[in-house]
Amino acid sequence: QFCASMMADLVQSGALQERLATTLRPRLQHRHRVLMQAIHKHLAPLGVGIREAGLVDGSVYGGYFVWLTLGPGVSSKLVADAAIAEENLVVGNGTMFQIRGEETCANLNSAVRLTFSYVPEEDLVEGVERLAAVLQRVKADPAKYEALNGETDAVKAHKYV
Repeated sequence: QFCASMMADLVQSGALQERLATTLRPRLQHRHRVLMQAIHKHLAPLGVGIREAGLVDGSVYGGYFVWLTLGPGVSSKLVADAAIAEENLVVGNGTMFQIRGEETCANLNSAVRLTFSYVPEEDLVEGVERLAAVLQRVKADPAKYEALNGETDAVKAHKYV
């Protein structure tokens, strides 16, 4: 009740809308620009697909994440596993966000999701640089990473059987 009363006051007074307009949106927009500049500089040259707007054919980006497409034949799970193992970098692989059984409708095997709202601003560029380094290594020696991924999957399967 107390929280609901506080929220009602914030909405009725306009303080919530003011805070969103003057603080939250500008900060998120700035973080998004920083992340997108790093993506264009470090990942675009590697053939990573970039979505510039939140909606298809849109001009505005909303939300807290950026979705990228790694390209044909590049597994987001493999890249995410390599990123955590080699760079201590957590990357949301697309398959984490898929609905099981709906893979034919939305196959996110080559997609990754990067956050820009939660990560400290100074870490955004470094994270993209480290992801680019992982992606370069995976593309340079795919057999090595496929073998490592297979070993990891076998260990996980054995552990949970």
